[in-house]
Amino acid sequence: MPSPPSLATGASAAHHATAPIAARALWPDLARGATVLLVVAMHLMYLQLVPLLHGTAATTWHKPIVDWTTPLRMPLFFVVSGYLSARMLQRSWRAGISGRIAPRAYLYVVWLAITALTLLGFAVWDGEEYDAWGYFVSELWQPTGVLWYIWALAAFFLLAKATQRLPDWLVVGAAALSAISVELVDVGSWKSIIAGFLPFVVGARAPQAIRTLTERTDWRHGIAVLALAIALVALRRELPLPAISHLVMSAVCVAAVLMLLPRIAHWRALKPVRRVGRNTLAIFALHPLLIIAANRFLRDTPDVLETIAANPWLAFLLPIVELLLVVIVSLGLERGLRRIGLRHVFEMPRFRAQRRRVRGHLAARQSECTNSSSISS
Repeated sequence: MPSPPSLATGASAAHHATAPIAARALWPDLARGATVLLVVAMHLMYLQLVPLLHGTAATTWHKPIVDWTTPLRMPLFFVVSGYLSARMLQRSWRAGISGRIAPRAYLYVVWLAITALTLLGFAVWDGEEYDAWGYFVSELWQPTGVLWYIWALAAFFLLAKATQRLPDWLVVGAAALSAISVELVDVGSWKSIIAGFLPFVVGARAPQAIRTLTERTDWRHGIAVLALAIALVALRRELPLPAISHLVMSAVCVAAVLMLLPRIAHWRALKPVRRVGRNTLAIFALHPLLIIAANRFLRDTPDVLETIAANPWLAFLLPIVELLLVVIVSLGLERGLRRIGLRHVFEMPRFRAQRRRVRGHLAARQSECTNSSSISS
């Protein structure tokens, strides 16, 4: 993705990054919520619908939407993530590690372990063997599963922090060249990670440019750029230099959405999507396991699968209903796990803060005891 307008150079990046960021603006939540829904829809399509219901209305109508949104899905998510990390990048290494890197690394390890144990449980149920430990160890250093984005966010922040003092043109240029190279050379599962650093570092190093798109444009600009984005996506197979065209197409798609989201983010009908954007972890982490469970149910009940395949309306509605159910069940499971005391599968324990609270509680009790002794004497 090419750099957006007003991308600073040299040390001026620090000035842009330290400019105030509207932490409670509605559009970032809406953007992340929309991308999460698109990611879940994509996984439903390629992990379930294509293998089990290929050629039915479930794929005929919905697969083009999934494919058309590919240039937007993760680039938009990482641009917003980088934008919201810009202020933290200006703080100390200690703050960055405790505030961004360590929590994401912790969550990745926790959910990787949960996923490995779940897959092992399914294998044992089926009477099969599964190397859960081998899967866990290999995924620690080379993520290939759907949890890769958590690993990537920790790595992106670490790399952005390490290159903070380098000129913007150099870091963004290197990220762009890397993103182009993975379109030309097969790097396996590293492709998404390498390509994802470019939108993240653009959002982190040019928050002022993001605010220009969200605050200093109007409907006319957004609709015009959206029309260009749709044209590019429609012609994507005919565009020259595919490796470069893909970056340009993603940049235009992201720019169009950034122009339009602030105009609609306050709509009451989109409140559920904003809520999804504030609870991305639970949905990202749980939806693959729910899809696996749904796949097992459909394979074990061929009559149900045949009924859906034979009825165009059922096949058409299945992806929509499943998407809603996956989101609702994921959020419900998160709430339930938190209520029974398992909140630390969704957030890293803050041992230092807990020690401070304990010390404060003990000091308060000691003070009460001292006051009581003084009064009795």
